[in-house]
Amino acid sequence: MTAEGYNFGMAVTTGERRIVSVLVADLANSTGIAEQLGAERAKFLFDEVTRLMSDQIERFGGTVAQLTGDGLLALFGAPVAHEDDSERAVRAGVAIQRALADYAREVEAAYGVSLTARVGVNTGPVVVSDEDQDGDLRYNALGDAVNVAARLQTVAGEGGVAVGPTTARQVETCFDLEPLGELELKGKAAPVTTFRVTGVREEEPADPTLPLVGRDFELTVLERAMDGLVDGRGVIVSVIGEPGIGKSRLAAEVRSRYRDRVRFIEGRAVSYAQSFPYWPIRDLLREWLGVGAATPEARVRLELKAQLTEVFREETDEAYPFFANLVGLTLEPDAAERLREINREAVQRRTFELFFEFVCRLGQRQPLCLILEDLHWADESTLELIEELLGVTEESAVALFLLYRTEREHGSWRLGERARARYPHRYREIELRPLPADASRTVA
Repeated sequence: MTAEGYNFGMAVTTGERRIVSVLVADLANSTGIAEQLGAERAKFLFDEVTRLMSDQIERFGGTVAQLTGDGLLALFGAPVAHEDDSERAVRAGVAIQRALADYAREVEAAYGVSLTARVGVNTGPVVVSDEDQDGDLRYNALGDAVNVAARLQTVAGEGGVAVGPTTARQVETCFDLEPLGELELKGKAAPVTTFRVTGVREEEPADPTLPLVGRDFELTVLERAMDGLVDGRGVIVSVIGEPGIGKSRLAAEVRSRYRDRVRFIEGRAVSYAQSFPYWPIRDLLREWLGVGAATPEARVRLELKAQLTEVFREETDEAYPFFANLVGLTLEPDAAERLREINREAVQRRTFELFFEFVCRLGQRQPLCLILEDLHWADESTLELIEELLGVTEESAVALFLLYRTEREHGSWRLGERARARYPHRYREIELRPLPADASRTVA
C-alpha cells in the first residue's frame, strides 16, 4: 500500500500532544500477490503478515495504532512513553524484517510468492487520541511526524528500514546507518535527511581510556574487593545510582585494571526485553561464547556445545538443553523432548543448579567477575537466578557486580537486601552520588 493508503486525516476532537517514534510497515507488491493468490487466500496471507508485524511491535513495547490490511502504523511513546522509544521502534522494524523473512521462505516454497516489506521510522511531535474500533482500543495520531514516517517507508527498499534525522541521532550508537542523502518527500517543503539501517551494533562498553574523576573512595573499595578475589575470596558488590551517574564507567575502570588477572564476563538487561526470561543471562553467555546478536544460530549452537564440553565434560549432554534454552536457541528434537519430560518448576530448578555449577567451575579455573548491568530492567526469572547464585561466592573465586538504579520499587533492590542479610562478610555496597563541583569542572 502507498503512503496515501493510510488514514492520517481522521478528525480528532480531543487529543494529547506527544513526542513519539512512528513506525510504518507495509508489504511490498501486495496488489500483485493478491492477483496471484486470489482474494480469499491473499486476505489470510495478509492477516498472518500483520499478525507477525504486530507481535514484534508489542514485543518492543509499541502500540499498533492502525491496521491497513497489508501493513500497519505503530506508535512508540504513546500511550506509554519510555526513555528509549526511538531505539525500540527501530529494533521492532529490524525484527519485523527478520520475522517476515522466515515466514517468506515458507510462503515462497508453497506458492512461489515473494514476500518483502518496507519499514519507515520517524520521531517527532504528534497529536494522539484513543478510540474504540470493533472492540479494540486503537490510537489515532496526526502530525507531520506520521506523514514523514509513511514517506520514509516508500524509500526504505524491499526488506529495508529507513529512519528520519531525529531518529538517526538518537539510535546512531545502536545501529549502523547508511546515509541516503536529502530526499524530496511528497508533502514536505524542504528535503529530509534520510538513513537506512544496515546492521545492529554490539553494545559498546564504557570508555576506560578517559581518566576517572572524583571516584577515588569508590575505586579503593572495589580494588580491595578485587585484590581479595585474586587471592581466592568471592565477593558481591552492588553499585547503585541514578541514570548516567557513572555505574558502567566505574565497572569499566575495574575491568581495565584487572583484566590480566581476572576473567570478566558481562551481561546487560535492557528495557525492551523485560518480558523475555533470562535476557541478561543470555547476554552474558553470548559474551562467554564470543558471539554477537547477529551471529548465525548454527555457529552459536556449535560454540555452545564445544565450550560446555570444556566445563562439564561427561555431563555436557545433560547440561546442553538448559543452556541452549538460556541462550535462546531453537532446540533440536531430542533436546526439546528432554525438557518436555519434566515440569516447568523442575526445569527452572535444574537451570539454576547447572548455572551455579557452571559459574563455580569457571571461578575454580581463574578468578571470575560477572558484571550484570541495568538490573532494574531485569525480569523476575533473572532476579531469582541471581539470588540463587549469590552463594557461589562462598565456594569459588567469583565476584558478582550488580549494577542497578536506586529506585526501591524495582526487584533488583531486593538482591542487595538479600545479599546483605545472607552474606554480610561477602557484601559491599557503593552508592554513587553526584560529583562535587570541582570534579564536575574537571570532567567538563
